[in-house]
Amino acid sequence: MDNVECGDSLAVKQPTQSEIGGSNPASPLQSARQLAEQRFKTNPVMCFQRHLIEASAELNPREKYPKEFLLHEGVREITRAECATFIEQYEYLGTLGRGSVYYGLFMPNGEMVGANCFCTSGGGIGNICGPEYAGKTANLARGCCVLHAPVNAGSFFTARSIKMAYAKYGWQVYFAYSDPNASENGKLYKILNWYYLGAGLNHSGGHSDWYKDGNRIKSYAVFRDGGKALVKYGYEPGTGGQWAWLRANGWEQRIDPDKGKFCWFEGNKREVRAAKAACRYPLDLPFPEK
Repeated sequence: MDNVECGDSLAVKQPTQSEIGGSNPASPLQSARQLAEQRFKTNPVMCFQRHLIEASAELNPREKYPKEFLLHEGVREITRAECATFIEQYEYLGTLGRGSVYYGLFMPNGEMVGANCFCTSGGGIGNICGPEYAGKTANLARGCCVLHAPVNAGSFFTARSIKMAYAKYGWQVYFAYSDPNASENGKLYKILNWYYLGAGLNHSGGHSDWYKDGNRIKSYAVFRDGGKALVKYGYEPGTGGQWAWLRANGWEQRIDPDKGKFCWFEGNKREVRAAKAACRYPLDLPFPEK
C-alpha cells in the first residue's frame, strides 16, 4: 500500500459510459475504479491509487482545502464502518481487510478526507524486532486521502495517526507494504523518513495468486477455512482439491513480484533506540525506485 500524497491537479471533465468501458449506468464508486483501471493500463508508471483518487475527483469535482485546515484535533479514531466506506471508494485494494483500529482525517466543517487502518499481525510478517515486540507491533494496512484534501495531508495524517496509536495502544513498531503490481514504491514512507527493509522478506521469488475475469484470490486464502474464499465462485468448502478446482474452472495462477516492506519506530528516544537495536533487518537499505 502506498498512502498517496495529494497533489494540486484536478481535472473536471465528466467521463462518458463508453469511456469507462460500459453501456449500463454504474455507481460513482464503480465508475471511478473502472476509469482508474483503464488509465493505469495506459500509464502504469503512476500508481493505481493516484489514478483512482483522480478519477473519483473528476466524477465529483471539489475545491482543494487549504493547508491551514490540517489540525491535530482533526485526526480522531473512527469506527470500522466509517473507515470501510472511505477505503472501499478511494483505496487501491478497495477492501478493509482485518483491521482493528481506524483513524479519520477531518476538516473543520466535519468532512472526512482521509482514513487509515491499523491491524496487529502475528507470525513472520509482524516479527520485525523479535518476540519482545510481538504485542508492540502494528501494520498500517490501508490508508488514503482524497484529492481535495490539503497539500501534505497524507504525510501529516499518517504521522499523527501513529502518534495517537502509540499513545493509546502502546505500539512502537509500525510496518507497511508497497505493491509493485500497483506501481507503488513507498513514496509516502520515504517522505516520512521510514526505513526500507527489503522485498520478499518472508518468502522469495514472488508469490502466486489466482486470477479470472478481473477477480483475484490471494494464495493464502485458497486453503484458509477449507476454501471459504472460493465459495462465492461455486466451490463447496471442505471438499478439498482447491488447486485442481481452480484450474478446472478457468482460474490462472500467476507469480506476482514481491512487495516492498517499510517500518517506523515510535516512542521516546530510549524506546526508539531499543527497538532499532532489536530490529532483525538492516536499516540502511536505499529506497526502491520506479
